[in-house]
Amino acid sequence: MIESHQRILMDTELLTAAREGDESRFAHILGLEEDTSEIIINIDNRCIARDEPDFLLGVTYTGNSLLHQAASSNFLGLAEKIWRRETSLLVPCNKVLESPLHCAAENGNHKMISLLLSFAYEMGDKDIMVMEEVLRAQNKDWDCST
Repeated sequence: MIESHQRILMDTELLTAAREGDESRFAHILGLEEDTSEIIINIDNRCIARDEPDFLLGVTYTGNSLLHQAASSNFLGLAEKIWRRETSLLVPCNKVLESPLHCAAENGNHKMISLLLSFAYEMGDKDIMVMEEVLRAQNKDWDCST
């Protein structure tokens, strides 16, 4: 799964909303409003419904996912919306081997760290290996995310 995350380039409008922490714009782009039945967007000359999983799996050129962006900027509500929509984004690391949990820790975002840990434990209820992978992830400097 990690490799598939690395091949999809993130939509620029979605990245801008994530970087700015604009939750209402982000929700609108992803179709997280009440009625999402007819929402589509155009990416690289092909239409993708906003409820297609690939739409959230895009990364920046440095390998950061939407969850990395939200974690780095301490956008708690946005991080929760992203994770609830695509739980697998908690696991992959960027090109310097940082997980979203690393990004939160680097910026001293204690509430974000707590939120991401709660996601890891929630995922651990279904698959203990996933929780361990999140908690034991090491970046290029061998720093552990917890």
